Amino acid sequence: MANAALGLGLNVVGFDPGISVEHAWHLSAEVERAGSMEEVFRRADILTVHVPLIPATRGLVSTQRLALMKETAVLLNFARAEIVDTDAVVAALDEGMLGGYVSTSPPRRSTSTPSASPCPTWAPPPRRPSATAP
Repeated sequence: MANAALGLGLNVVGFDPGISVEHAWHLSAEVERAGSMEEVFRRADILTVHVPLIPATRGLVSTQRLALMKETAVLLNFARAEIVDTDAVVAALDEGMLGGYVSTSPPRRSTSTPSASPCPTWAPPPRRPSATAP
């Protein structure tokens, strides 16, 4: 993802405390390494999260981390839904503290209200015909 973003002309900042030497060799030297995850949240205009769902990553994108982001930033979540605290995302969007949210599943306004409608600033990712063809 980092190398693809560079190919689009974006500046890329990443953080991975457990990156292997093998994976590091595949990253462009133009990818800037952040000193912390919080630094990435502060600096990002577009933030993507690429982590497995384990106890340490559940709710990784939290109210506290969202508060670090620019008001115009967009969060892209193509990882497991549980990585993101969707109540915190909806609150940040409603309060104008987050520019947008793109995910494979829409956030709900409240997990305790079954009839809640999807958040209006959520957008599903675009589908390419070839990605869905058999």
